[in-house]
Amino acid sequence: MLRLDLVKKIKKPLEGFRLDDLKRWNQGFTRRYPQNLQLLETGEGYVSKTVTSNDNKFVWGIPGYEITLNQNVVQNPGW
Repeated sequence: MLRLDLVKKIKKPLEGFRLDDLKRWNQGFTRRYPQNLQLLETGEGYVSKTVTSNDNKFVWGIPGYEITLNQNVVQNPGW
């Protein structure tokens, strides 16, 4: 798994699969750069946020219409 992770980092860095890989491998991540560039204008610098692999925002919420269509589907915890 470690080798595959390294290969994907090098060969496919901007293809949009990194978050899916982190979820699949039960790994968290640290967000080091602000999501809103206006934070730079305040002069307070960068904000670092660590997201663990069991954080409820690490999984996507299931759209309500999907739950309505299939009664066996339950919403992810925290959504």
